[in-house]
Amino acid sequence: MSDERLLAEAAEGILGELDGEPSDAWRSLQDNGWVGVAVAPSAGGQGGTLVEATALARAVGKTAAPAPVVEAIGAAWLAGAADSQDARLERVVRGETRATYIPRLLELEAGADASRLGGGPWPTPWARHSDAILGVARVGEGALRLVYLEPERVEISEGANIAGEPRDRVGLSGGVPADCEIPLRCAEDELLATLGLLHASRQVGAVEHVHALSVDYAREREQFGRPIGSFQAVAHALVRQLELVELSRTALRAAVCLEDSPQFVDAAFAARVAANDAAGGCSRIAHQTLGAIGVTQEHSLAGFTLRLAAWRQELYPPRFWEQRLGERVGRAGACWWEHIGDGIDRIPQASRAE
Repeated sequence: MSDERLLAEAAEGILGELDGEPSDAWRSLQDNGWVGVAVAPSAGGQGGTLVEATALARAVGKTAAPAPVVEAIGAAWLAGAADSQDARLERVVRGETRATYIPRLLELEAGADASRLGGGPWPTPWARHSDAILGVARVGEGALRLVYLEPERVEISEGANIAGEPRDRVGLSGGVPADCEIPLRCAEDELLATLGLLHASRQVGAVEHVHALSVDYAREREQFGRPIGSFQAVAHALVRQLELVELSRTALRAAVCLEDSPQFVDAAFAARVAANDAAGGCSRIAHQTLGAIGVTQEHSLAGFTLRLAAWRQELYPPRFWEQRLGERVGRAGACWWEHIGDGIDRIPQASRAE
């Protein structure tokens, strides 16, 4: 079994025991060293790669755990990508400061006394439970700034997504102090690709579980004296569901394998597109298979499909990723498969056998 699989199984066991208490969720992330998993040791991180980060994100999707895994890992990656030795960011990477990030790019406008952020308030996961909120803002032509916001400097309106997960709104009434603007070393597409891959990984974990629930139900539920999975229409639907799962899983693995390649951004965008498609298609087939029981409190399916519906819209909706991927592949003058297909060949045999 691969190290990635061992990490995922361990994470699923840990996350599956969480009871919804936010402090326990943060403590679990800190105690297990997950926060800075994708950040270099020189920046205070664990020195891992996107292999480990995406494995953890898949685990939270598969368990529907009430834990800010994607948010904490993403915030630490942003802090590690800052062009600064700021002690505040090092504490974020080490997990000592509970941090989340605003899942969209902001616009930073220079003012007489302080810069201003436009477009708020911004939907922000787990903001009320965080000690720091990170934002990424465009400045001029292609330049990015990391904006470090402490809770006392912002206005937080508590809220939740349709699955009941903490999704607050963060507003900033005044300007951004100069010491809260920190240059970033990465380009916009690289940033979107990395964060988008974390979000895609969480979606893939959830659709894997939704498919497993669908298959189990089709084997157990009988109609006219035989399991409903034996009926051709149901079997075909479940095969289509599996196709969506496998495509999203393969696209994710290919992107991870291309982390240090020029094709990484395109592969990551493709992985997010595939994950969005799988989220919608797998949810639809699952509810068609389970019928009314799938939306009741007695069954866990709705908890996953509601999350998938909400997650499709976070860090930009599906159309955004489709347009970005189409623009990049079009400029490269290659077909989609030729442009990112190298990642498929790099997937280790151990991973292909899962």
